[in-house]
Amino acid sequence: MLETAPICTRGGESPCIPYAASSLKAADKSFDITLLPIGKTPAKYHKYFEKAKKRWEEIVVGDMIGYTAKEAPDSGWFGGYFGKGSDFHGAVDDIVIGYKIRAIDGKNKVVGNSEIIKERAGRAAHKARQQQTPISAVMEFDSADVDDLIKTGYFQTVVLHEMGHALGIGYAWPTPRAKCGGTCTAYQEGANWDCVAELKFRHLVTSRPDLKIDITGGLQLENTGASKADGTACEHWSETQLGDEIMTAYISSTDNPISIVSVGALEDLGYKVNYKAADTMKKEHLPQFSSRRSLRGGDNAQPTRLHMASLPRRMVPEGVLKLEDRGAIVDDDETDDEEDCAQT
Repeated sequence: MLETAPICTRGGESPCIPYAASSLKAADKSFDITLLPIGKTPAKYHKYFEKAKKRWEEIVVGDMIGYTAKEAPDSGWFGGYFGKGSDFHGAVDDIVIGYKIRAIDGKNKVVGNSEIIKERAGRAAHKARQQQTPISAVMEFDSADVDDLIKTGYFQTVVLHEMGHALGIGYAWPTPRAKCGGTCTAYQEGANWDCVAELKFRHLVTSRPDLKIDITGGLQLENTGASKADGTACEHWSETQLGDEIMTAYISSTDNPISIVSVGALEDLGYKVNYKAADTMKKEHLPQFSSRRSLRGGDNAQPTRLHMASLPRRMVPEGVLKLEDRGAIVDDDETDDEEDCAQT
């Protein structure tokens, strides 16, 4: 049975442009990432994106509100990001990610970038947790760097990392309900209640004293980089605390675990997640136990930043999508007072 869920587009001459179609209600309850290679992206690269997709689908397991092709914005789900004739107007269940390998700025500079284009906003009566989760995102990687990254074994890590951002880690902070990740210091600073990622971090520290992770100040965000637009500060876990974890800002290994901390961050964003699919943190993942190896330097070089292009991380132009509360349109700034369901 399909549920009626008109969508409105903010901006333009009319504040609300309704779509008459109905939202998709998927036959299954799994989480599905749709990948679309854009332009002349060679087929030899597709396997890296497919592997990352499958890994994140093991972590995120709950179905999201979907959209039919008739509900697609006029500009497409990618909002014209890839240029004329390269957009997507089809059905989405549960997120569509377009990716492209192209020339950006030459070797050893910007490896790539990712952005959230459209997101679920407003409030859906019984789907309040899905507010602000991405509907569409884009990923681009520099053709000058990709083959070298593949040779060194790092490209898979880079794709997995960027797909984590495309799902909202770092880029969709502060989280819509608890307001986690709203500062450039501690993840829970200023939050409305306990953040799940914070609770998972504390559980990791207390249950694994052998890892010797510094818990002072709680779960910390990376504080290096000139600004949030730099693509490093504020949007990643602290390298000092979590080392090679997949959502820290530096690469120094080809073994980059998705820890329960990142899984918790996805739960904070509103996803249904599977903690059993998280990777185990080991001593060799942490800086206090391992020598750091740079992505682009020798064994003694400082860890090199996964430096993404200095572009907005949540690109939500006039095509911001609002889910109706199955009735009246709800303003973007209306808060959700749903009870805290954080799990430890």
